[in-house]
Amino acid sequence: MGIDVSDKKAVSLNDQHQNGVNTTIKDNPTKSYLKGVQLLHVFSRNQNGSRRDDGNPLIFALKGRRGFTITTFWESRS
Repeated sequence: MGIDVSDKKAVSLNDQHQNGVNTTIKDNPTKSYLKGVQLLHVFSRNQNGSRRDDGNPLIFALKGRRGFTITTFWESRS
């Protein structure tokens, strides 16, 4: 399931692609280390698709920052 971002910075989930964010079970979770602490990532950001950003709009929308909002899950299913 990837993300779509509207011109008005509304982020919605899209299960038709993996653009911006890769949430597939086969590719996640991923692990990395920061200063010796293991980090476990539940999804992977990417630059797939037409936008040149990675999954940052999803993070900004979840935090309510930089003008991004997130479309409620069931609203994106219409």
